[in-house]
Amino acid sequence: MTLAQNQRADSILSQVTRHTESAFKVEQQDENLYAITTPFIYPYDDPIVLYLTYAGDGRCLLSDRGGANYWLNEVNGFQPDRALTPDDCEFWDVNCELYGTGRTPANHLETHAALDSIGPAAFRLLQTIIHILGPEPRYDS
Repeated sequence: MTLAQNQRADSILSQVTRHTESAFKVEQQDENLYAITTPFIYPYDDPIVLYLTYAGDGRCLLSDRGGANYWLNEVNGFQPDRALTPDDCEFWDVNCELYGTGRTPANHLETHAALDSIGPAAFRLLQTIIHILGPEPRYDS
C-alpha cells in the first residue's frame, strides 16, 4: 500500500470507529446489570437492546431478555407471551448454533462472553436476533 492508501484506510477506520462509539449507548441499570442500546431497531422503531450481567468469574451474560420473541409475537398479532411452535424452536436453535448463541426455555436469546470479548459476543447476539426476525430489523441511521 502507498502512503496515500494507508492514510485513506486510517481515515475510513477512524470514521467507522467514531460512528460505532456514538451509535451504541451503555446505561447501568443496577449494580450488576447494563442495558446496551444498539443502533439496530425492531419493527415499530424500538431499538434492539441487549442486557449484560457480570457473572463474577470474569465472564458476562448478554441477553435480549425475550425482546425478539416479544416483537415476533407483536408483529404477527399474537399474545406477547405466546410460546414458540416446534418449528419456531428449530429455526431459532439453528440460528443460535450458527452464531454461537443460545435460547433459554423462556425464549430469551443469550450468549456468554469473557470481559475482553463483549463486543464480538454482542455482535453475534445481534446477528442471531436479526436473522430470527427476518427482514424487518434495520439500522437506524
